Amino acid sequence: MSKVDSIIDFSIVLNRGYGANADCSFFATQKHPQLLQSFIDYIELNKKHLGLTKIENRQSIADSGCDVFVELKGSVKIGVQIKSPADVAADNFANKVKAQYAESSALGLDKYYILVCCPMDTSTEGKVNYIVSHLATYKTNYHAILNPNNCIRIFNPGGQLPQAEFDSLKQLYSKEDNPDNIASILHTIRESLSAVPIVKSDFGSAVVQAIKRSSFQQITTASNFINFLQLESGINPSDVIASINGFIIKMGQLTPEMRRFFYLIVKESADAENFHDALEANLFELESILSTDSHTLMSKIGILTSAKYRLLRYDEDEPNVVQVFINLPGDYNFMKELRNFCNDFTFDLESILVSGDFSLLD
Repeated sequence: MSKVDSIIDFSIVLNRGYGANADCSFFATQKHPQLLQSFIDYIELNKKHLGLTKIENRQSIADSGCDVFVELKGSVKIGVQIKSPADVAADNFANKVKAQYAESSALGLDKYYILVCCPMDTSTEGKVNYIVSHLATYKTNYHAILNPNNCIRIFNPGGQLPQAEFDSLKQLYSKEDNPDNIASILHTIRESLSAVPIVKSDFGSAVVQAIKRSSFQQITTASNFINFLQLESGINPSDVIASINGFIIKMGQLTPEMRRFFYLIVKESADAENFHDALEANLFELESILSTDSHTLMSKIGILTSAKYRLLRYDEDEPNVVQVFINLPGDYNFMKELRNFCNDFTFDLESILVSGDFSLLD
């Protein structure tokens, strides 16, 4: 097994799915030593997937940017830095992460993981998003950083990754080098299909289901949101509502999966540097969050940038980012204002964008 294969296996074991912000509140009770021991226990529990030969807690010594040292078969050396709620709360959090990153280079590691383990709330979300976005600008495969949403399932509930799930995830990252294997599988498939009576395709029923897909309920008023905007004089609230309803129609036409994808982009984005009032998401960060490849990511972005939706903006002159600007009369960015509105009133942005509960604006 190559070093790359071993690192892929380790990454798969860390890929336990995405947790909601509410799930990350678990980290509030966890101190740094607890997190280290929980992580070590988790790796020990899943060592059959990894070819684990050594794991050490190095936090008590001069750790050189590495809390946990892992060695896999083939002398694959992995370093893990775990950031606790107290670490994230510190004023020098970002600079400390960068300094430890630099220190880790002296250890001869093949891969370096940073796990940010803290609640995701108004006091931490900006710090977490900044460091994840900043490290995404480092054009290297040396490191991987997991935000709390991607870490939480490792610690809670944790547990052993089922073999079937590991094998399924492994297929996402692997290619078949032996054409004889494919030929044998195709032969088996043809034999099994020849013994099964031909049945009517499900495609027709899928089309009917898509046509009958219920649309989102449009709004007639949005008094709370209109008041929140503090519209400039001369802007008619009914024009704003008409623009919002245009957006609602588009969101209702998307599949639930695509609505969740759009919501994730809005949630993870930051203020754009070169486009006033736009939101901007880093594509490398999205790849990391979703544990996907660039081709799959761009195919989904292509849907949201298409003429039918125009929910995202992608410029080949800035190939590493995607921008969100949903225009309302008065040049307000609906997504930026909506996100701020939800933060101020503690509404669930996901309920609005994914479930279509736009009544919360009233």
